[in-house]
Amino acid sequence: MLLCPVQLQRESGSGQQKSIDLMTAQTLGLAYLEEFKLEEAEKEFLKYIKLAPKEKLGYANLGLTYLRMGRYAEAEKKLLKAIEIDPKDPDTRLILATVFQMNDQREKAISELNKSLEFSPGHVKTLYDLSELYSAASDEQSQKLRENVIRQLVEKAPANIVPHLNLTEIMILNGETDKALAQMEIIQRQFPEFPKEAVDYYNKTVELLRKADKDNALYNSQFFIIT
Repeated sequence: MLLCPVQLQRESGSGQQKSIDLMTAQTLGLAYLEEFKLEEAEKEFLKYIKLAPKEKLGYANLGLTYLRMGRYAEAEKKLLKAIEIDPKDPDTRLILATVFQMNDQREKAISELNKSLEFSPGHVKTLYDLSELYSAASDEQSQKLRENVIRQLVEKAPANIVPHLNLTEIMILNGETDKALAQMEIIQRQFPEFPKEAVDYYNKTVELLRKADKDNALYNSQFFIIT
């Protein structure tokens, strides 16, 4: 049935008001979330979902709100709904993985992050969280996986010193002192301005690596990483 001009105007006005209401709910919800006013944030994101039940944004933000409330089961439910709407969004999967971590479900967190990388290879935040999860386990397989992830981080985030330092530590642990020394030289080229307190640790680590003194180089490098 054709709509008359008045009806079209009403539809247009209604759509415009809905957009305003959605923006208001989103803006207020995020502001409350930032201020840790979680109950108020919850109300705004519920409004958003009621207005736009087929959009992922409301579910994802409500899931994050429930995560911060410690309501993990509800957070998981909302985040899974957001993922159902948009399976390729790495940020939503990252939040869900955090829910699993907080709920002591490490393997599910790892699985979720790996799923995310299938859709978004090289997503830096996902890679970083995955490396941290692997680092918590001491078995050989987990350490190999951690090394692989850190190498990807070095490639995808070359301006971030942390992956470079972690890779250097892994090389020292593996007894690859020549490779560790080369990595230290890369670090110096890319980050020439070390904090003053880190310079001595850097120089000492390089000296020990040149002597192939793995144990002392590892011990000293940890102080360089901390500084």
